[in-house]
Amino acid sequence: MDNDLLYDVQNISCQYKASHFPVLKLTELTIYKGQIYFIVGASGVGKSTILETLGIMNNTIIKNDNAKMIFQGKEGWIDVSDIWNTSERNQARFRKDYLSFIFQSTNLFLNLNAYENATVSQVLQGRGLAEARLKARQLLMKLYPKDFVIDIISGKKVEKMSGGQRQRLAFARALGTDYSVLFADEPTGNLDHHNAQKLLKILSDIVKNEKRTAVIVSHDIDLAVTYADKIVLIRKHSEGEGDKFHYFGVVDENSVYEKKHEAWFNHGSKQSFATEDLASVLKTAIRDNQN
Repeated sequence: MDNDLLYDVQNISCQYKASHFPVLKLTELTIYKGQIYFIVGASGVGKSTILETLGIMNNTIIKNDNAKMIFQGKEGWIDVSDIWNTSERNQARFRKDYLSFIFQSTNLFLNLNAYENATVSQVLQGRGLAEARLKARQLLMKLYPKDFVIDIISGKKVEKMSGGQRQRLAFARALGTDYSVLFADEPTGNLDHHNAQKLLKILSDIVKNEKRTAVIVSHDIDLAVTYADKIVLIRKHSEGEGDKFHYFGVVDENSVYEKKHEAWFNHGSKQSFATEDLASVLKTAIRDNQN
């Protein structure tokens, strides 16, 4: 199997315990090292569910005889669904060893100052404090003006920071760890366009240079077209009869738009879109799925 393949997912249904029906069906999805994936789609099609499922945040997996969801770890392939049959400690260890997260809500620790927030995940992974602080400073210098970094190092409180400043701090915390894949849910939602572009450029450089992977849920199609190696469009489908329909999202071989050049994306084996046109195509598809 390809050494660059990170996730191989086939025929997985995702369903919450309180629901009677699946909310998302992952018929086919492959995720590779060193690439940025943007997950896009209409509201309610399962964008956050795909992060919860791949990121071992919520056990939504319903397996059948043809189902497969495996992850390439440090010592070989891991059946992701089997992780839920182990202890919570083992689940936490998997997330600590391989995954990193950024959320729009930031989830910063208010009992720690900003500098401590930037280093805490590294320390939890086992990195020494001096090394963690050095890594954090390097990232902070890319994310903030020098004077503001000095304020952070001097003990700036998180509650004294604006929403955008907190969002950049969440990036510093997540990017400093030794992760295989970064999951991000609307990570630029608190930022203006200029700072969103700046953060995605930093993230893109790190992913490419360190051969990591990022899976980003975003409503910002223009950012996706600019920075994604692959864009995954979750499409809305329905099943049922009469007035008893239920809707769910689907990811299959027709869901992926792959950047082959700065000028165009491939869709499947037969269709290509100019990059300058793809944003409009995706926005139209998402708008149609809202109805």
